[in-house]
Amino acid sequence: MFIALVHNIAWIPLRFLFWLLADYRAFGVEKIRSVKPPAIFISNHHGPFDPFLVGIGLPWLSPLHGVHWFTRDDEFKRPIRKHTLRLFGAFPGNIRSGYEVALKTPLRYLAQKISVGVFPDWCYHGDVSSLDRMQNVVPLLAEKTNQPVIPVFLYGVRNVTWWKLFTRQLKIHVMYGAPYYPQAGVSHTRVYEDVNKLLFQTKWNYLHEILHGGERTFWEKYGKFYNYLERADAYQSLISDFQNLLPESIHGTWLDIGSGSGQIVELLAARIDRNKDGTRLIASDHSQTMLSHLKKRFMHGVVIKEIDLVEKLPFDGKTFDGITANLVLPYIVHHQGLYGIEALEALLRELHHLLKPGGVLVWSTPRRGVRFIFTFFASWRSILRKDQRENLKYGLRILRQARQIQAKGRRGIYHFLPRTMLVATLEQTGFKNIHVDRSMAGQVFIIRCEK
Repeated sequence: MFIALVHNIAWIPLRFLFWLLADYRAFGVEKIRSVKPPAIFISNHHGPFDPFLVGIGLPWLSPLHGVHWFTRDDEFKRPIRKHTLRLFGAFPGNIRSGYEVALKTPLRYLAQKISVGVFPDWCYHGDVSSLDRMQNVVPLLAEKTNQPVIPVFLYGVRNVTWWKLFTRQLKIHVMYGAPYYPQAGVSHTRVYEDVNKLLFQTKWNYLHEILHGGERTFWEKYGKFYNYLERADAYQSLISDFQNLLPESIHGTWLDIGSGSGQIVELLAARIDRNKDGTRLIASDHSQTMLSHLKKRFMHGVVIKEIDLVEKLPFDGKTFDGITANLVLPYIVHHQGLYGIEALEALLRELHHLLKPGGVLVWSTPRRGVRFIFTFFASWRSILRKDQRENLKYGLRILRQARQIQAKGRRGIYHFLPRTMLVATLEQTGFKNIHVDRSMAGQVFIIRCEK
């Protein structure tokens, strides 16, 4: 009861603090409102804030408050830290001593109607036997007590620090999945599979429905006036610099990813080697608005496909002689269940796989710490043209969208890397002959690399 009281008291300032500074939101709460304590929480884990972030997503005064968290034994070796951890409900897991010892404390709590929480994949890095045992803790607790398991996914919790929090570099969300009620007589293997399936489903539901769904809405809105960006002086300088990194003539099969209104496709079409037959251009986007622009702009000679980068790309390996992507790749929020920088790395590996040996990837990305206001000022002549008075109106709307993109980059939703990290990531992926230029008032990197 005392721990539940502490959690309820801490709920008010912590919920407000993380909402104010990290855009904290909780999803799926309606799925667990009817769950009566005790429950077994299972979540991904990346740092010491995570138990609090799972707890403050619950409604204030929820009977589920007072979760006691299974914690690595080493954390209790420091006297002051030990008492602080116990104050907030942590207890030593003793997983290295085997299941009989490790399950003793959480089973006692569950018998007392106190909820427990387990992070199976973080606390024992490098200790294979302990990690293997941790994967079985929740299924074993569920089997022995028949208490519901609540799967949780935490987004935006990697490398959380107070500095990042107070400088508003974080976006943290929590997603609660549907509770799992173990059935009597079901095998341990079945319970293990069911729990892990629900944990993955909770993660996927957040990434695909909440995060990616919000992104689709954002880009559909942007697509309604994105074509006006082509009039901006800074954007035209980007297109010119992008063109300079393309081969003098192209042949074979080329893919443009996130084609938008189609300006890069137009550059490629202008460089087709007419002396060679069989050149094929594929333009792609996931936005219906953008696809509509493409179909109007390219009536013939260009294949237009709807492609969503969160999914595996629908092509075989070694298909393309070249791939282009202008201000697209760093905006990916997840790729086949991977998120954060891992999503971008996975996508780059897939593009490398799709290229033929010697194939070229030309792409662009905002730099780390991008300031799109400089691109706006650099485009003042085009924005203030008297014969295109609508440019000012749409220029301001584009700037508003661009500042949202900028904020997402700062919070780690998008992946704007410094030059050295860009080059290192591409080299690790297998690309070579990497060339990086700056463009668009110095706010964008253009990269050319080869397989």
